[in-house]
Amino acid sequence: ERITDIDKKIQRVVAEGMNGFRNITGCIFSNELIDNFPVHRVTKINGAIQEIFTGFDGKDFIDVVGNPSNSEILRRLKPFARNLENHFKGEVNLRIDQWSQNVEKALTKGFILTIDYGEVREIIYSPRFANGTITCFRKHFVNNDPYSFIGEQDITSHVDFTFLQSSGEKYGLKTIGYLSQMEFLANLGFNKVLEQLGSVEGLSEAQVQLRYTAMSSLIDPTQMGNFKVLIQGK
Repeated sequence: ERITDIDKKIQRVVAEGMNGFRNITGCIFSNELIDNFPVHRVTKINGAIQEIFTGFDGKDFIDVVGNPSNSEILRRLKPFARNLENHFKGEVNLRIDQWSQNVEKALTKGFILTIDYGEVREIIYSPRFANGTITCFRKHFVNNDPYSFIGEQDITSHVDFTFLQSSGEKYGLKTIGYLSQMEFLANLGFNKVLEQLGSVEGLSEAQVQLRYTAMSSLIDPTQMGNFKVLIQGK
């Protein structure tokens, strides 16, 4: 019951979160927001899409497979479900469409800048992520088991940027750009900023090195440089 109550609150935030904002001329910016929307976990068994639910065997949380709880899941996967291998696991985020609709209503003129974990559909629903994209973070350590450290870790999944773009376009948001954070920051002159750190007055050599290391992680493709940046406009 508690989980259901939390989910209802999340639905309300997604549905009503932008309702207090109208006639915005500017930019709606989010960083690691959409990857935290709840998702439906799915798998393919004997050629049919099934949903992976969470059960409890009296001792541990376990996966329970059954028919999809929402017909929208099948509709989203239908165009490419036949290409998925049996036993493939993945996720479907049903809140993206509502998010796109709400930000479009709030924005009169300007941009939507979204930075997040994710990939295009051809990569997310491919052998590269055959076991899904669920990722858990706890005290700077990463694992892929949402049933570990219950209530003590951040659980996310990759954003389907293909659907985020098409959803926005459906509501009149034009896709202006889609690229990695590394490319995005480089285009803004980030590398020049790094080069100039050593000339900043008042910083010791140790402070310069510390800032250089921290900032470099933003463009390192093995770290945050592989985040994706989607720019939409109206």
